[in-house]
Amino acid sequence: MLLAAAVIILTALLGHFRIIPQIAQQHFSNGIAQQQTGEHQQAILAFTKAIDLREKCPQFYLQRGISLATLGQQEMAIADYNRAANLGLQSPQLLLHRAIAMRQQGKINEALTDLDAAIAQCDSCAQAYYQRGLTHATLGNFQEAIADYNKSIALDTTNASALANRAQSLAALNDFKGAIADYDRIMTNSQPTPEQHRQRGWFKFQIGDYAGAITDLEQALPKFNTDTELLQMLGSANSNLNQHAAALSAYDAALQLEPNSAKLHSERGGVLLRLGRLSDAQTAFSSAIALNAQYSNAFFGRGLAKALADDQQAAIPDFDRAIALDATMAAAYFNRGVAHAALSNHAKAIADYNHTLRLDPQNAAAYYARGLAHIALSNHADGCTDLKKALQLGYPDAAQMLTIYCQN
Repeated sequence: MLLAAAVIILTALLGHFRIIPQIAQQHFSNGIAQQQTGEHQQAILAFTKAIDLREKCPQFYLQRGISLATLGQQEMAIADYNRAANLGLQSPQLLLHRAIAMRQQGKINEALTDLDAAIAQCDSCAQAYYQRGLTHATLGNFQEAIADYNKSIALDTTNASALANRAQSLAALNDFKGAIADYDRIMTNSQPTPEQHRQRGWFKFQIGDYAGAITDLEQALPKFNTDTELLQMLGSANSNLNQHAAALSAYDAALQLEPNSAKLHSERGGVLLRLGRLSDAQTAFSSAIALNAQYSNAFFGRGLAKALADDQQAAIPDFDRAIALDATMAAAYFNRGVAHAALSNHAKAIADYNHTLRLDPQNAAAYYARGLAHIALSNHADGCTDLKKALQLGYPDAAQMLTIYCQN
């Protein structure tokens, strides 16, 4: 009788232990389904129930870690990945996800170690190369990053993220044409987004393709109409193409958003200067100076506006200040020299032209102006030498002056 009872109990226990794995697997399956629909909190609860029933199943920890990481709980995710690894799981999937969490926690070397191991196991895993590229880029190793992005893209030609991040690494190495080519490819393969237009516009701006930059930036503008950096770039691109009305419109919109930007006031002043609105330009440069008294470009611009308004005496102190703030500004020395020459201070003018040529040895205008200043001081030999140099450098007015002053 006792033996029969024991057999019954044992049979019941064996049935219970057979049921436990089935229940754990059901919780796990529920977690996977919830994970796939983005219900990660519910997925974590389901994976935890599975782990409570089968605490030595590494896949349960791996999947819970993935959901934890998705919710930004990287430390807890890494702990789960480590438990899975300690239980014998060393799959590329585990190594890849742990590396991503490690990188986001700033553990870059650990992340690289895991990615190297993942690639060693699976050299056709595009995501592993992509993630290693991101990790190299985090360290500023852009050449290594590009090599990994190249491999990832070769394995998965549809990976727009790899193309976009390769473009960023190329741009970091000043290969803006390469970056543009990657964005061209992205934007050809799918409906372009405003973000993509904005980024490609920035790349085009960097290589001086101002018309192309404007086209892209205007496509991005409806979404980014409160982005002062975009508006400033749009203003500058239009200004470089002498599209002054469009430039002013962009700068005015940017200043509505950021009225205390000295740079915006100064660049707007430059547009007004080119339009010949000299009084308005002086006002704009003065606004920039009021906001930032260390802004050399604003002093230079205001000095130029005063000089063009034939107020040379007032222009010189602004050029002085610009040079004091930036002793490498060749244009400030040159224009101060022109102002001195207009006031018949030819010796001072020559000194400024000397500084200009020290900073910019191929400046034909400076040779021409210095030549005239020397001639004004009766230094014809030096003056004629400078005029000849100006002509050699392509300054056409020098030919007439040579004819007038240098025939003997």
